[in-house]
Amino acid sequence: MSSLPLLGMGRDVPDGELRLRSGRLDVDWTTETSEAYFTRVRDTMRRVAHVLGARYADNPIMFRKRIVTVHPLGGAPMSRHPGEGVCDPWGEVHGYPGLYIADGAALPGPVGANPSLTIAALADRMSTRLLEPAGHAHASPAGGAVNGKAREPERAGGSPDRTSLSFTEEMKGFYADGMNAPGPGEEAGRETGQSLRFRLTITVDDVERFLKEPEHTAQAEGWVDAAGCGGRRQVQRGWFNLFSPGGAPDRRLMRYRLHFTDGQNRPRTLSGWKDIRRHPATRVWPDTTTLYFRLLDGHVSDGDDDHSPITGAGILHLGIDDFARQLTTFRTSGPHGAGALERFAGFFLGELWELYRPVL
Repeated sequence: MSSLPLLGMGRDVPDGELRLRSGRLDVDWTTETSEAYFTRVRDTMRRVAHVLGARYADNPIMFRKRIVTVHPLGGAPMSRHPGEGVCDPWGEVHGYPGLYIADGAALPGPVGANPSLTIAALADRMSTRLLEPAGHAHASPAGGAVNGKAREPERAGGSPDRTSLSFTEEMKGFYADGMNAPGPGEEAGRETGQSLRFRLTITVDDVERFLKEPEHTAQAEGWVDAAGCGGRRQVQRGWFNLFSPGGAPDRRLMRYRLHFTDGQNRPRTLSGWKDIRRHPATRVWPDTTTLYFRLLDGHVSDGDDDHSPITGAGILHLGIDDFARQLTTFRTSGPHGAGALERFAGFFLGELWELYRPVL
């Protein structure tokens, strides 16, 4: 009776770096940071062999610390901003609109043996974006702003204790061109069927700094979709403020500022706000899920809304199903993820309690 070898294959530890040095590609990677992983893989294979009644044997090249890498991926990984990688989640290179990477190089790390279908799916997704109508190519937004001035995205490794947080929100509703007020704009939009929706990923680069800043500014990226604006338009730059001062002690605002271009390449700004103020507790849901907005001509900075022409107005809503999905999208990155998420939630619920708690 013959025996067949059982080959064990793990996933590389993705901590290598590729650089151009004097016009040549240089790879900086060491097995030292992977020793613990190699040990776990070998221990697992020993247990598998024991269960199967087989004999475990190391690959002979391991004795000389020679490593065979199969299915190499990465090299130009996707990321949220240039400090983390080369291209955005759609494969477009940060800072080079129209230049896309649509193969395994865009993957942020190894996905396991035989990744060809994963690469094909990723390439198909990126190619779909390339085939969308003109005007969808975009530059990645910077990391937030204070008083309308964009912050530069933080570079990876700049603060080893920094923990970031992100979540995705989708809202939809109606608006009308030529209207100045959100309420009448929504009513007119319902009558004509003129709808607008957006999907945004809100990213807090540094949770501790975010909670300390009075404006509580985060980065917003995603898309705005409205037939009157030329269909789905990528947000070129976006900001979100959570519970920023509302001009009165018992009022806070959740503010959205999204720069994009319409189907005719005209710059537009969606300036929106959720009005959070002292109300009975029954108002918590409608207040926190209703976004009033105006569409402005141009890419308008914070504080300049009153001096910019209004091209339309309306109201968006967050549905209960969308809210349930939103709760599943919270992610953290950094050394203190659980604690950062807890502090973020505590801040959010604390602000709501302060404004909606019963007054005796």
